[in-house]
Amino acid sequence: MRIALLSPYSWTYPGGVTRHIEALARELVAGGHEARILSPFDPDDVLSARLHRGAHPQQLSLPENFVGLGRTVASPPTALSRTWL
Repeated sequence: MRIALLSPYSWTYPGGVTRHIEALARELVAGGHEARILSPFDPDDVLSARLHRGAHPQQLSLPENFVGLGRTVASPPTALSRTWL
């Protein structure tokens, strides 16, 4: 079976979700499935540092089945400050 595991979180800022997806993909591949990981991949630049509150991305080796989706997308500050009723 072909399976896509999609993460909304940047692969270069690892956390619980990315670790879980990587472990899931590894087990699915071991079970004979074709699993792909799709996730944003942020470069180490000023915009990434701003989006991630000053944190810098980790230099990680990418899984063989990784498909980068470009950089993390953020909402404009005005959209974040709206009050929804």
